[in-house]
Amino acid sequence: MTVHSIAKDIKHVGCLFLFIGGALGYGQVLQIPDSLLQQDYKTLNGKFYTLGDRNPKAELYAQAYLKKGKLESNTLEVLKGYHLLADMFEADYKRSTKYIDSALVASNGFVDDRYPEVLYGKKAYIERYHGHFKASLDNRLKQLELLKEGAPDISINYANYNIALLKRELGYYEDAKTLFKACLKYDVKYLNKYPKDSSGYLMTTSELVTTYRLNQQMDSALLLNTANIKTATNNGLGFLYELNAGIINYNLKRPQQSVAQIEHIIPELLNTKNAEVVDRSHLIDAYLFLGKAYNALSKNHQSLGYYKKLDSLMVATGYIVPEIKDVYLQLMAHYKSLGDKNKQLLYIDKLIYTDSILDANFRYLNHRLNKEYDLPKLMAEKEGVIASMTASSKNKTYNTLLISVLLGISMLGLGYLYYKQQTYKNSFKRLIESASEKRPIKPVSVSEVPEETVDKILQELNKFETRLAYLKPNVSSSKLAKSLGTNTKYLSIVLNKYQEKNLSQYINDLRIAHGIEKLKSDPIFRKYTIQAIANEIGFNTAEAFSKAFQKKTGILPSYFIKELIKTKE
Repeated sequence: MTVHSIAKDIKHVGCLFLFIGGALGYGQVLQIPDSLLQQDYKTLNGKFYTLGDRNPKAELYAQAYLKKGKLESNTLEVLKGYHLLADMFEADYKRSTKYIDSALVASNGFVDDRYPEVLYGKKAYIERYHGHFKASLDNRLKQLELLKEGAPDISINYANYNIALLKRELGYYEDAKTLFKACLKYDVKYLNKYPKDSSGYLMTTSELVTTYRLNQQMDSALLLNTANIKTATNNGLGFLYELNAGIINYNLKRPQQSVAQIEHIIPELLNTKNAEVVDRSHLIDAYLFLGKAYNALSKNHQSLGYYKKLDSLMVATGYIVPEIKDVYLQLMAHYKSLGDKNKQLLYIDKLIYTDSILDANFRYLNHRLNKEYDLPKLMAEKEGVIASMTASSKNKTYNTLLISVLLGISMLGLGYLYYKQQTYKNSFKRLIESASEKRPIKPVSVSEVPEETVDKILQELNKFETRLAYLKPNVSSSKLAKSLGTNTKYLSIVLNKYQEKNLSQYINDLRIAHGIEKLKSDPIFRKYTIQAIANEIGFNTAEAFSKAFQKKTGILPSYFIKELIKTKE
């Protein structure tokens, strides 16, 4: 397989069906034998990929690679080690993000032919895999920005292809169409040079067909799909074109043909041998349009079966797309007709939740969709279902009392929530408007410590703050006292008298103040996870950082970052 075809293959999120099992629990510290650290990087990398990046045993080699890089202070190899671990755990959002964010922190100021550009590419891949299309697009654009002048055409084509996918998923169909057409020009040149390798051209063409379809250009979609389906079949990619054909037939009001074509290729979409070319969106489209086609044929049982499969897929992966709203409307109507209020209420809740997620991640597309409902009516229907269920209860008096109590509690809860929101907003406003200032030194008497010793400690503390030495993890009283040329007793007395704090409070407050200023000024830093931010400013855990931040400011760091991003947009 050529470099070109490999690049095309990895454009797609091909790990939907390959989850990480194994006995190695998250957070478990691996014991790395010294013998592994003696091996060279090429050997460790080779063993990692020989085992396969879905094999739990491969983690040992990736961790050894990373540790070796750290021990040798080799930044490039450290970045590669983090990259290996992000590859391995990409199905685990929290863990893969931890590794890729750590790599981005470590890459600060480091530049070579591939880094940090490929790290932003990997970050984009992880975000898209977990349905975070806006965040994925931001990272793809950063990757494209970092590609140097004179970068290989294949790298630029790779970035543009992925940006086109994301633009389409966010509803910017014209932008996506333009980018896919630009990618096709590259693919045609490549195909002219290597006529036997048509996979890249066929993958791009298939995605352009999908884009035409979503943009309601059915004639263009049908023409392009029909022109390439025979070549794709010979190349082993015919099932993607059959999926396109089935969806187009549904849109052309041919549901019988649609069902036959899509059901025929479902086994191919689920076959792990096709994992590198099958995107999660392909299976989503298959279930969605089978449900629609069966509904058009008045075969409700089959239709609802595929809608439920689609719902299960969304729940299992967190990969939510706008079309799911219509599915929930159909399921709500079905269970309403059966008088099954519990199921009706379930899908009302799912629709309300989904709409809020889509409004955040697909704001442009979500508002373009024709809504067959609005939220106030949906909430009224929900209340009506609840009221109906309550009325049918045997003990109406008890239920009425219970509902009154719950409503009272809810009102109190809402009042308390409003109060907390206002408190948070005021705290955030104070943080934004205030600049980082040093606490003024109070002229106090310290009879327990010689005056010249006090002056020296204060001077050294000033240097300690200026050097940002408080950002190092595990700053202890004994270590700090030794570096200042004093003892822990004198240090504690001076901090209590002049700062009115103990050592832990003093260090944490410095770290929080530094973190706030960096979050205000550095847009990249705002994209870090809470764990990565905590590590950057000296905290060992995200929990310790969040607790210290809230104690100092009155709000959680996640809230501060979210509101800060809003003010910058």
